[in-house]
Amino acid sequence: MKHFKSYIFNTNNKTDCTGCSACVQVCPKEALSMHEDEEGYLYPVIDANKCINCGLCEKTCPVQVDGNVSNASVEQQFFIATNKNIVDSIDCATTGLCTILSRSCFKQGWKVYGVSLDSEQWKTFHSCALSMNDIDSFRNSKYIQSDTQLTFSEVKAAILNGEKVLYIGTPCQIAGLKSFLGKIDDNLLTIDLICHGCYSYKIAQAEVRYWENIYSGRLSNLRFRSKRKYPWRMAGVINFDITAQKKIEHKEILACGSPSYRSFTSSYNLRPSCYKCHFRVESRFGDLTVGDAWGVEDVDRMKTFKTEKYGTSVVFVNTRRGQSFLKNAETDICFMEYAKENAYCQSALLPVNKEMPAERKLIYENLNKEDYGNLINRLLKVNLETDLRIKQKQYKRQQMKSIIKQMVFYDTLKRWNFLYETARYLRCQKHGFTRGLEWWFVNGVLSNFPSHRIRHHVLRLFGMKIAKNVRFYQGYHIRNPKGISIADGVSVGPKVLLDGRCGLTIGKDAVIAYEAIIWTLNHDYNDIHFCGKGGPVTIGPLAWICSRSIILPGITIGEGAVVASGAVVTKNVPPYTVVGGIPAKTIGIRERKDYDFGYKVRTDFQHFS
Repeated sequence: MKHFKSYIFNTNNKTDCTGCSACVQVCPKEALSMHEDEEGYLYPVIDANKCINCGLCEKTCPVQVDGNVSNASVEQQFFIATNKNIVDSIDCATTGLCTILSRSCFKQGWKVYGVSLDSEQWKTFHSCALSMNDIDSFRNSKYIQSDTQLTFSEVKAAILNGEKVLYIGTPCQIAGLKSFLGKIDDNLLTIDLICHGCYSYKIAQAEVRYWENIYSGRLSNLRFRSKRKYPWRMAGVINFDITAQKKIEHKEILACGSPSYRSFTSSYNLRPSCYKCHFRVESRFGDLTVGDAWGVEDVDRMKTFKTEKYGTSVVFVNTRRGQSFLKNAETDICFMEYAKENAYCQSALLPVNKEMPAERKLIYENLNKEDYGNLINRLLKVNLETDLRIKQKQYKRQQMKSIIKQMVFYDTLKRWNFLYETARYLRCQKHGFTRGLEWWFVNGVLSNFPSHRIRHHVLRLFGMKIAKNVRFYQGYHIRNPKGISIADGVSVGPKVLLDGRCGLTIGKDAVIAYEAIIWTLNHDYNDIHFCGKGGPVTIGPLAWICSRSIILPGITIGEGAVVASGAVVTKNVPPYTVVGGIPAKTIGIRERKDYDFGYKVRTDFQHFS
């Protein structure tokens, strides 16, 4: 008969075990395995019949080796960072720095290990990314302690096979991995996260039941950091999706209405080892350390970057390996170095040795006996619903103050040279105001005026170079008339968009059909500020731009060429060539003849003079 016993190295003290599972994975006889306790935390258990008393498990435990796997001898560098990619910043907990580094490694063929959430059991676990979608599943703060499973053994096998590996985890998990491997290989890059602590998946399950009961639906997503509505500095925003009647409804509220987050920030639901963490040391354990920039004074200087409002991180470079790797990410991230004395200012980086609160035991004992919200209200002596309403009102007042300040030019009024600043502001706004008024009149009023002669005359007053025999149907849309030149005999159909911001020339007898769009300027989707880019467009004589086709900036349409309906032209079109499709490709050749289909003032056109 097998004999099992708890095996926390003869102390039976749960504060001595972080649950990293390094001891389990290093055991040569597989005598150890991880088992859940009544709170849902994993601890090593030994099969006495298999144990050979080699002591390897004790030698591997990161708590027992007491910091021998940290980077104590390496000079560190400290940076504040923001992501140039706003989309990643919005979708990630802070800046998405780990996501950027993971993608970079994955593209180079590395094995990437991170934490994913199982939304069926609400457990988290470490796994190896098999695709970019797996890397996306690693992001967002969950605070639930992850199960490293057998990933340490997988990392060792990959390194022995000559493969490169990126491993992301909490400091105790990175320390466990390095202790398990013994000798750190150059093919391994580790990132440890700034960690306040972690809680059991059973807390997450209670949180899920709490929200499902409130919204009468099934929770399909849960995270405690979001920037869809609230600013990232408003710590603790719950973002979740409720599936009700086969329809997913997104909800987002301040985290003061979350029982888990409220007890987490009060340290009432953490793993026992988190109260006396051995891994909050300045030397750190990963090659890189990544976390939120709470309390960093220099973070205010990062406001010069437009992406700061979506999140700001701190990055500690702990090894030369981490330094060389981080240089590869400079194209995607804005960095600013700051002093070491300003780095260790937030509580999650400072040494901790505090007593476990009595409320913690009551929380775990009553998880399945009492409504979780009522339990937290009772034990923490708070009212979650009332606090939530107060926070929401405070947020609305802040938003209203911000709007009022913008409306009355509050920042300008505060200055002592008010008259000078006002005059300077009006001079700066004059150009924009004039352009706005011009746009409204040309497209909102003039385009629907019933006389084409008056339309032509006014468009010339606005700077458009337009010949005498040109037909402009009603409902057109024009950007910057000064940049447009239209030759004799041109016909412009209803609801056509002509963009003259970078210059548009339309040759003699050309036809622009119904709802065609000609752009000379658009946005650079790779630019962090979404800046415009473009070039002039030339439409050759006798060309025919068919209905609902689109001409992109910098394109030249040759003489007599035809752009078929619905085509999107991304390259120059040679003369007398017929193109169609998305993107437009050659589908035929037009015959060269003495075409005479240009617009002329004739009685068969039924319109006002």
